[in-house]
Amino acid sequence: MTPRLRRKPVQMDITVTSACTLTDAAPVICDAGYYSNQSSVACDTCDPGYACSEGSTSRTPTEGLCKQGYYCDDGLNELACPAGTYGNRTNAATAEEGYMYAACPEGYFCPQDPVIGTPTVEYLCPRGYFCEFSTETSTEHPCMAGSYGTDLEFTKQDDCSNCPIGFYCPAGTSLPRACPKGYYCPESTWAGDANPFPDGTFTEVEGPESQTECKTCPAGYYTAHRVPTHPRPALLAPSIPLLGRMRKPTVPTVPTVPPVTPAQPLPW
Repeated sequence: MTPRLRRKPVQMDITVTSACTLTDAAPVICDAGYYSNQSSVACDTCDPGYACSEGSTSRTPTEGLCKQGYYCDDGLNELACPAGTYGNRTNAATAEEGYMYAACPEGYFCPQDPVIGTPTVEYLCPRGYFCEFSTETSTEHPCMAGSYGTDLEFTKQDDCSNCPIGFYCPAGTSLPRACPKGYYCPESTWAGDANPFPDGTFTEVEGPESQTECKTCPAGYYTAHRVPTHPRPALLAPSIPLLGRMRKPTVPTVPTVPPVTPAQPLPW
């Protein structure tokens, strides 16, 4: 919510009682954030913990009570509690009062929407991620590369599982991906091109699990070399150079040679 600017208190010309001396002018309504009682000649500021609307008649109006998930420090503006927290009370006059002892719980994320009351299912940590205390966004803590998470409400990296053999898992994976052709994927593989088959070998199927599934390149063919596109993440096993797909070399055209006429036998 964008804070509203407080204007200078408006002078009141109230003709309800004898305390008002200006009887020749119509009453002027108080701005939002201010209030006046009967017979007032000036508007006063509303109390913190409230957000007074225009024309308020009380410094603590029931209808202006600062809502849960917000705090009102000037009697005018309702400000959302910070991300990573949720609002656990009404009538908060400071940010600390609004979310005191209300850090976002494990397994949930709390954006600055704000989150009103204890987080519900809409704020459950998504698959492929985990949410510690005070997590602010749904994608703040992804399962690290080489692991994945299939369930909601994970609270730590240890809840994530190692990527299974024959598959690879980039950071934030909820469903492992099949290892591509020309590569093999042992447990905890982080990228599809992390483990290429050695020079002179190939595979034509997806999901190889180890280098033993490599096939020897047949005579008349070769495998091209290419540059890796996914560097090795920290704390994971090193990769080996990447290979290209199998290619058949171009065979040059041999010119046609006309047949040679056999020599004729000698006449003798």
